[in-house]
Amino acid sequence: MTIVQCYSGWRPGEVITLAVNNIDLENRTYTGGVKTSNGINRTVSILPKVLPIIHKYYHEAIDIGRPMLFGRTQKFHGSYRYIENSFRN
Repeated sequence: MTIVQCYSGWRPGEVITLAVNNIDLENRTYTGGVKTSNGINRTVSILPKVLPIIHKYYHEAIDIGRPMLFGRTQKFHGSYRYIENSFRN
């Protein structure tokens, strides 16, 4: 997640909430963002260096039914989602 954040410019909270349905592998883009009017729903190119990472987590998420790109592989308290403090630690 940290490498993807560095190459994409997403904030920590934006990285952990990237939805699988906002990832376009064919066009190599993802859409997300929060906080500012310019940041909401912005589309960012998936750079070649992180494309294998995105592929791995995208297919993992699809296989287990996780709605976001990054998260747990098994539900914890009913959710696959990481909280922002987990990411920061």
